[in-house]
Amino acid sequence: MSRGSSRDTPSVGKRSAWVYFTRSLVFNGLENIVPQAFLLRWATGNRDVLLMSCLAASSLSAIAGALLSARVGRFLDKSSRGIRNSLLLVLLLGMSAGWILMFAVRHYAVFLVLTCVVAVGVELVFNVMDNRYVHAQSGAALDEHLGRATVSQMMAITVGPFYFALFQGFRVNAIVLTVLCVGLVLTVLTTYRPLRGDRVQGGGWRRERNWRRPNLRRTDVLFLTFSCAMFCSSVVMASNCIYILKEFYRVGNAVQLGGIAIGCSSVVGIFAIAVYRFTSTRRAHTNPSPTPGVLRSGVFETALYLFAVVMLLVKAVPAYWYFLTLACLAGCAYGLFQLTSRQYASSRISQAGSEQVLTWFNLLQSVASLAGFLTGLVVSLLSVWLHASYTLMVIGTMALYVLVALVALALLGLHRTGRDSVGPGQWNARPAQTEGSDTLV
Repeated sequence: MSRGSSRDTPSVGKRSAWVYFTRSLVFNGLENIVPQAFLLRWATGNRDVLLMSCLAASSLSAIAGALLSARVGRFLDKSSRGIRNSLLLVLLLGMSAGWILMFAVRHYAVFLVLTCVVAVGVELVFNVMDNRYVHAQSGAALDEHLGRATVSQMMAITVGPFYFALFQGFRVNAIVLTVLCVGLVLTVLTTYRPLRGDRVQGGGWRRERNWRRPNLRRTDVLFLTFSCAMFCSSVVMASNCIYILKEFYRVGNAVQLGGIAIGCSSVVGIFAIAVYRFTSTRRAHTNPSPTPGVLRSGVFETALYLFAVVMLLVKAVPAYWYFLTLACLAGCAYGLFQLTSRQYASSRISQAGSEQVLTWFNLLQSVASLAGFLTGLVVSLLSVWLHASYTLMVIGTMALYVLVALVALALLGLHRTGRDSVGPGQWNARPAQTEGSDTLV
């Protein structure tokens, strides 16, 4: 079956934004406020241990859902339309019911099971649909889709903390989440496009897909390492924002001001994405040369993020406005990173028919969340053992993650140079799956 026509591609792209927004909103709630609010209200045991167990189980479940998505997607593609829609409906309704019931239960064991069910379901559905959205579009339509998807995710990250912090009752959440879930069900059922073949360089299609053959290249591994390090640094910053404000900057009312800082950083990230897309569009009209890819833009984003972290540690001005400015700089870098890195991960499907890069990129947020929790635990133990400041060590860990990202980018650049030296079509002796230089550089 050929790809979707240009007539239906734009509508699919516009409706797909609901999937990205809902997934990011659910992920934000599961990894941040919802478990903490439940434990504060109903838990009677050691809340710290229960919280760590819940967050770890949520991250592991999300990773499992992402890894299962390839098999489930292949099964759905082979099924008839009726069976496929029925299975998707059962999956979506089960996930939606679990999400709504999380706000009604009072027992930790039940809450933990529901958390795992929702995490598996949302990541499974998201990865299945994300791969098919990318396959269904190309060129300008794909660029527009990726920009819309990134903005939708950043908006969910901005709205999520405020919503879940203000509305914790069952009735309000039952109404709001039902509306979100109904929209998700309608979007998935009306925009699902089965995959029937692989597109390869030159616009052709490969009818036979070897699903068991690993398709991650050295450049892909370096890209994923870079992305994981950036995600980890962002998770550590967001989860310790209040501690840094209260203990290191000595700011009163740190909870509210920390939430404002996180929200403002997300808004700045959305604005940076809009400016980037606008300037890229104008550049494309005036100069048809390829736009900068993940390597060139990644250096700028990582350098800006590292500057914000270093200046946070320097504390040139011990004031909230100084902290807020640095948080906005970090949000700008993170927003651009989300857009350009997703563009590269999606381009690997169009160039080599590889879903693995995009799937691994999607689950990196769950991996980073789990790594962030473990980082907090290790830093906490080390600070007690070394009699050192916890906040200083946390900021240092953030900088260390960013340095790892820079090293991965440097190695990515060396591989790029090495590929050019061996000539076109000789990189790893797999010419049909060579990355385009514009997406890598």
